[in-house]
Amino acid sequence: MDADYRQPDVILAKAREVLDFEQPIAVLFMGVFGYLDTAAEART
Repeated sequence: MDADYRQPDVILAKAREVLDFEQPIAVLFMGVFGYLDTAAEART
């Protein structure tokens, strides 16, 4: 999936196309904090 992790609505909409949200689901954002410009951006 090609999406900006700062837009969770877009990610969830695309995920609903292929995942069954009636079942437990985990979303992992691995290694994304290295792409943030500031620490404050991580808090938003």
